Amino acid sequence: MRTLFPTNNARWLSLAACAGDPNPDAWFVAKSMFEARRAEKVCRSCPVAARCEAEARERGEEFGRWGRFVPAQKLPADAA
Repeated sequence: MRTLFPTNNARWLSLAACAGDPNPDAWFVAKSMFEARRAEKVCRSCPVAARCEAEARERGEEFGRWGRFVPAQKLPADAA
């Protein structure tokens, strides 16, 4: 089982809408459209989504859903 956040050194993580989710794999490889939409809905309501996306960019994440977007949808940091 994956953890959503590989580093546990940021206080903002406890504020993430997905923190403690029983199925963190849904943010990486959803097994159904329901799982994918559920993950998207959780991210849309997240109070730290922008921080999550920034952290993912910084780490160079290539997979998963981070801060409302999947990496393939993200613009380069300098294009935003």
